[in-house]
Amino acid sequence: MNQKQMQYFVTVYETQNIQAAADQLFVTRQGVSKVIRLLETELGQVLFARSSKGVMPTDYAVALLPHARQFLEACTAISGLHTLAAQSHSVVTVYAIDHILAFLGADFVIQFHQKYPPIILNVVDTTDDAALSALSAQQCNFAIVTGSFEQTQFRADRLFYSRYSVIMNQHHPEELIYFQI
Repeated sequence: MNQKQMQYFVTVYETQNIQAAADQLFVTRQGVSKVIRLLETELGQVLFARSSKGVMPTDYAVALLPHARQFLEACTAISGLHTLAAQSHSVVTVYAIDHILAFLGADFVIQFHQKYPPIILNVVDTTDDAALSALSAQQCNFAIVTGSFEQTQFRADRLFYSRYSVIMNQHHPEELIYFQI
Protein backbone atom coordinates (compact mmCIF):
# COMPACT_ATOMS: atom_id res chain seq x y z
CA MET A 1 0.00 0.00 0.00
CA ASN A 2 1.27 3.45 -0.83
CA GLN A 3 0.46 7.15 -0.62
CA LYS A 4 -1.32 7.23 -3.99
CA GLN A 5 -3.61 4.35 -3.00
CA MET A 6 -4.46 5.97 0.33
CA GLN A 7 -5.17 9.33 -1.33
CA TYR A 8 -7.45 7.70 -3.89
CA PHE A 9 -9.20 5.74 -1.13
CA VAL A 10 -9.82 8.85 1.01
CA THR A 11 -11.04 10.86 -1.99
CA VAL A 12 -13.45 8.11 -3.09
CA TYR A 13 -14.63 7.73 0.50
CA GLU A 14 -15.29 11.45 0.84
CA THR A 15 -17.05 11.85 -2.52
CA GLN A 16 -18.74 8.42 -2.52
CA ASN A 17 -18.45 8.59 -6.28
CA ILE A 18 -15.66 7.27 -8.52
CA GLN A 19 -16.16 9.94 -11.20
CA ALA A 20 -16.20 12.79 -8.65
CA ALA A 21 -13.03 11.39 -7.08
CA ALA A 22 -11.38 11.12 -10.51
CA ASP A 23 -12.28 14.74 -11.22
CA GLN A 24 -10.77 15.89 -7.91
CA LEU A 25 -7.63 13.84 -8.50
CA PHE A 26 -7.33 14.92 -12.17
CA VAL A 27 -7.21 11.33 -13.38
CA THR A 28 -9.56 9.04 -15.26
CA ARG A 29 -12.40 7.11 -13.68
CA GLN A 30 -10.73 3.90 -14.83
CA GLY A 31 -7.50 4.92 -13.13
CA VAL A 32 -9.27 5.46 -9.80
CA SER A 33 -11.16 2.16 -10.13
CA LYS A 34 -7.95 0.29 -10.88
CA VAL A 35 -6.10 1.77 -7.88
CA ILE A 36 -9.02 0.98 -5.55
CA ARG A 37 -9.24 -2.60 -6.88
CA LEU A 38 -5.49 -3.10 -6.36
CA LEU A 39 -5.78 -1.75 -2.81
CA GLU A 40 -8.73 -4.05 -2.11
CA THR A 41 -6.72 -7.01 -3.42
CA GLU A 42 -3.72 -6.05 -1.29
CA LEU A 43 -5.85 -5.63 1.83
CA GLY A 44 -7.99 -8.69 1.09
CA GLN A 45 -11.12 -6.63 1.82
CA VAL A 46 -13.80 -4.92 -0.25
CA LEU A 47 -13.73 -1.20 0.51
CA PHE A 48 -16.81 -0.01 -1.34
CA ALA A 49 -20.16 -1.45 -2.35
CA ARG A 50 -20.71 -0.21 -5.90
CA SER A 51 -24.07 0.81 -7.36
CA SER A 52 -25.38 2.96 -10.19
CA LYS A 53 -25.74 5.85 -7.68
CA GLY A 54 -22.09 5.71 -6.56
CA VAL A 55 -20.20 3.80 -3.90
CA MET A 56 -20.91 3.14 -0.25
CA PRO A 57 -18.02 2.45 2.14
CA THR A 58 -17.97 -0.96 3.78
CA ASP A 59 -17.43 -1.39 7.52
CA TYR A 60 -13.79 -2.15 6.74
CA ALA A 61 -13.48 1.15 4.83
CA VAL A 62 -15.00 3.06 7.76
CA ALA A 63 -12.40 1.47 10.07
CA LEU A 64 -9.58 2.15 7.60
CA LEU A 65 -10.38 5.83 7.03
CA PRO A 66 -8.77 7.37 10.16
CA HIS A 67 -5.64 5.29 9.60
CA ALA A 68 -5.47 6.31 5.95
CA ARG A 69 -5.79 9.98 6.90
CA GLN A 70 -3.08 9.60 9.54
CA PHE A 71 -0.85 7.88 6.96
CA LEU A 72 -1.38 10.77 4.52
CA GLU A 73 -0.60 13.33 7.25
CA ALA A 74 2.63 11.46 8.01
CA CYS A 75 3.54 11.46 4.31
CA THR A 76 2.95 15.22 4.16
CA ALA A 77 5.11 15.74 7.25
CA ILE A 78 7.89 13.62 5.77
CA SER A 79 7.72 15.55 2.51
CA GLY A 80 8.08 18.78 4.48
CA LEU A 81 11.22 17.64 6.28
CA HIS A 82 13.47 18.88 3.49
CA THR A 83 12.41 22.42 4.43
CA LEU A 84 13.28 21.77 8.07
CA ALA A 85 16.55 20.09 7.14
CA ALA A 86 17.63 23.13 5.15
CA GLN A 87 17.16 25.21 8.29
CA SER A 88 18.20 22.59 10.87
CA HIS A 89 20.20 25.12 12.86
CA SER A 90 16.95 26.90 13.71
CA VAL A 91 14.61 23.99 14.40
CA VAL A 92 13.56 23.05 17.92
CA THR A 93 11.89 19.64 17.96
CA VAL A 94 9.45 18.87 20.76
CA TYR A 95 7.99 15.40 21.27
CA ALA A 96 4.72 15.78 23.14
CA ILE A 97 1.69 13.83 24.19
CA ASP A 98 -1.05 13.80 21.59
CA HIS A 99 -2.58 17.16 20.78
CA ILE A 100 -0.48 19.23 23.22
CA LEU A 101 -0.64 22.20 20.83
CA ALA A 102 -4.42 22.11 21.08
CA PHE A 103 -3.97 22.29 24.85
CA LEU A 104 -1.42 25.12 24.63
CA GLY A 105 -3.44 26.97 22.00
CA ALA A 106 -2.66 29.02 18.94
CA ASP A 107 -1.62 31.99 21.08
CA PHE A 108 1.35 29.98 22.37
CA VAL A 109 2.59 29.30 18.83
CA ILE A 110 2.12 32.93 17.81
CA GLN A 111 3.87 34.24 20.94
CA PHE A 112 6.71 31.73 20.51
CA HIS A 113 7.22 32.81 16.90
CA GLN A 114 7.15 36.50 17.88
CA LYS A 115 9.69 35.97 20.66
CA TYR A 116 11.94 33.57 18.67
CA PRO A 117 11.42 34.38 14.96
CA PRO A 118 14.42 32.41 13.67
CA ILE A 119 13.30 29.20 15.42
CA ILE A 120 10.95 26.75 13.75
CA LEU A 121 8.94 24.86 16.34
CA ASN A 122 8.55 21.23 15.19
CA VAL A 123 6.05 19.45 17.46
CA VAL A 124 5.64 15.69 17.06
CA ASP A 125 2.51 14.15 18.62
CA THR A 126 3.42 10.91 20.36
CA THR A 127 3.11 8.94 23.59
CA ASP A 128 5.06 9.56 26.80
CA ASP A 129 7.21 6.44 26.29
CA ALA A 130 8.03 7.37 22.69
CA ALA A 131 8.85 10.95 23.76
CA LEU A 132 11.26 9.70 26.44
CA SER A 133 12.87 7.30 23.96
CA ALA A 134 13.27 10.09 21.40
CA LEU A 135 14.80 12.36 24.02
CA SER A 136 17.24 9.63 25.08
CA ALA A 137 18.21 9.06 21.45
CA GLN A 138 18.64 12.83 20.92
CA GLN A 139 15.92 12.90 18.26
CA CYS A 140 14.35 15.93 19.90
CA ASN A 141 15.36 18.91 22.01
CA PHE A 142 12.49 18.76 24.50
CA ALA A 143 9.63 16.50 25.42
CA ILE A 144 6.35 17.30 27.10
CA VAL A 145 5.12 14.33 29.10
CA THR A 146 2.86 13.27 31.94
CA GLY A 147 3.67 10.88 34.74
CA SER A 148 7.00 9.92 36.22
CA PHE A 149 10.37 9.58 34.50
CA GLU A 150 13.92 8.66 35.41
CA GLN A 151 15.42 11.81 36.97
CA THR A 152 19.13 10.99 36.61
CA GLN A 153 18.77 10.99 32.85
CA PHE A 154 16.36 13.90 32.46
CA ARG A 155 15.89 17.39 33.82
CA ALA A 156 12.29 18.54 34.14
CA ASP A 157 10.20 21.62 34.83
CA ARG A 158 6.46 21.52 35.53
CA LEU A 159 4.05 23.32 33.22
CA PHE A 160 1.08 25.35 34.40
CA TYR A 161 1.10 23.79 37.88
CA SER A 162 -0.30 20.68 36.22
CA ARG A 163 0.62 17.10 35.56
CA TYR A 164 2.61 18.07 32.44
CA SER A 165 6.38 18.53 32.48
CA VAL A 166 8.90 19.81 29.97
CA ILE A 167 11.93 17.56 30.10
CA MET A 168 15.32 17.58 28.44
CA ASN A 169 18.28 15.24 28.31
CA GLN A 170 20.49 15.71 31.39
CA HIS A 171 23.64 14.48 29.60
CA HIS A 172 23.60 17.05 26.81
CA PRO A 173 23.86 20.48 28.48
CA GLU A 174 24.58 22.14 25.14
CA GLU A 175 20.97 21.34 24.21
CA LEU A 176 19.53 22.83 27.38
CA ILE A 177 18.06 25.81 25.60
CA TYR A 178 15.51 26.80 28.20
CA PHE A 179 12.64 29.04 27.30
CA GLN A 180 9.70 30.08 29.43
CA ILE A 181 6.40 28.68 28.25
